[in-house]
Amino acid sequence: MDRVKLKKSVKRPGIFFITTGIILVTVWGFLIEPGILMERKVSINIPHWHKEHKNFKIAVLTDFHIGFGHMDRKNLARIIERTNSYNPDIVLLLGDYVNVSSEHPEYLHYLVDFKNFSSKYGIFAIFGNHESWEVRNKIKYFIRQAGVRLLENRAKKLTIGEKSIWIAGIDDLDTGYPDLKGVINQIDDKDNPVLLLSHNPDIFEAVPERVSLTLSGHTHGGQIYVPFLVRLVTPSRFGKRFLKGHVVYDNRHIFVSSGLGTTVIPARFMVPPEIVILNLE
Repeated sequence: MDRVKLKKSVKRPGIFFITTGIILVTVWGFLIEPGILMERKVSINIPHWHKEHKNFKIAVLTDFHIGFGHMDRKNLARIIERTNSYNPDIVLLLGDYVNVSSEHPEYLHYLVDFKNFSSKYGIFAIFGNHESWEVRNKIKYFIRQAGVRLLENRAKKLTIGEKSIWIAGIDDLDTGYPDLKGVINQIDDKDNPVLLLSHNPDIFEAVPERVSLTLSGHTHGGQIYVPFLVRLVTPSRFGKRFLKGHVVYDNRHIFVSSGLGTTVIPARFMVPPEIVILNLE
């Protein structure tokens, strides 16, 4: 076989495998992985946590982006049903609920389905950067119709048995008016643990040690991860530092969820949608 024929015989299988690989990755990223629903169970030891509340179970859900990509009402129902199967003590919703346009305002009505979440001590929510001012009041209406407690720069004291927990929520860093100092000033004791809800983890740099655990989303965990090369979505000025998972920094704790939906492009790769179930110890 001469050299020209040898090159052709080697080149053709190579092109075939590369093309097939690209097709498979595209199908997986756009059609399969966004519909996968992972349950991520994590146990965390955090400061100030009462031993009486050991194994307190928190469901953390964020970045739904209802109306974009795979996130329709049927998938939302599946998320709620799967979350309820864990019998959480509380459910925390960390923002970016709907992708609303003038052509599709019906997505707002899907928020009423949040009433189907089940928990022992309540459902709490904050706003994300996609809750724009044009539709905030409508979103607020439907969330409250669902019986969800919306924390806009507010702290709520939750008493369970003889001990209490503070759940504090701040407005979004990009599209809201966050008041971290004002929220912390509402916490009128030094002994009970504080769970701070902030859609954007970039607030963490300013969070005081008084806060036991900060809970965030927004980053989508990168959403599309090409090993050793890139995570496509990293909307944080700290890059990958607070990209996802449990991070301890300067004796302070933050947990960032990769979320449920998609943004920018309706695909995920090696970062599947997740329901986070936190056991606090």
